[in-house]
Amino acid sequence: MDREAILQAVFKEDWDPVITWLYRNQQDIPKDDLLTYAAGIFAAEFFAKLPTYPLDRPDIDTYLATLWSLHQRQLYVLKPTHHRLLITQSALRNSQDPERAYQFAREFPDDEACQAIIAAYERRRPPPMAHSQSHTIQVTQQPTTPEIPAQEYRITLFKSYQEKQLFQALINNFPSYNVFPNVAISCLLNWETLKPLLTTDERKLFFTGIVDFVIFDRAQDLLPMHFFELDSPHHDTESAQFRDQAKDGIFLKAGVTLHRIRKMDPEVTEREFTLLIRELIQS
Repeated sequence: MDREAILQAVFKEDWDPVITWLYRNQQDIPKDDLLTYAAGIFAAEFFAKLPTYPLDRPDIDTYLATLWSLHQRQLYVLKPTHHRLLITQSALRNSQDPERAYQFAREFPDDEACQAIIAAYERRRPPPMAHSQSHTIQVTQQPTTPEIPAQEYRITLFKSYQEKQLFQALINNFPSYNVFPNVAISCLLNWETLKPLLTTDERKLFFTGIVDFVIFDRAQDLLPMHFFELDSPHHDTESAQFRDQAKDGIFLKAGVTLHRIRKMDPEVTEREFTLLIRELIQS
């Protein structure tokens, strides 16, 4: 971007191209005059408009998170007034995540809005439990509610017997790895680097979709290594195929193989699954 493009975008309140450009070149901001200028003009205009934006605008949350990251890593240090506004607005805009809102609010306990967030959070928070390490580790648990009937509310992660079969087959093939079922895509892939490559439908699925089974390497800080989906006739509906295509698109653009496994013969057992997975990972 040049100065004219920056000014035009800021004048139109078209924040996305400027913040994206800054994020992609974040390491150069401290030493590049144009990037420093862009960050300064963006911050000045964005923070002037910030209080007028609805609290439920998700794009504003993204811009705040990017600015917070740049400030924390000293790549672009915000003015004190801008930093205060960033924190207080982040607290207000995280109302769906009380813990996160509380952590932001604690940075400016003298702010009226932050005081309300802190008070509301601490009213809901149960008192700490007494234990042998209370002086260094705090433990809380939700209060008991006697009016709820005493019965079993827990359910297994497995929705079918073949899910259990495939899980055990993966355990057989990856004994020194961690096998986790039902893992959110957003916990597996880097949103910031993938976002520009994804379609609108793929972006929506990124934060709602899950992968049936993921193999994590313990020796690499639980880096996800292999990805498996268990297909069935339920995936043949138009809506399911639409979601599967979006999921395939995400993993294709991430350069990651997503194995889809469907049992065509009801007599297939854990043993056949085990042999198949061994073949797939060795190919």
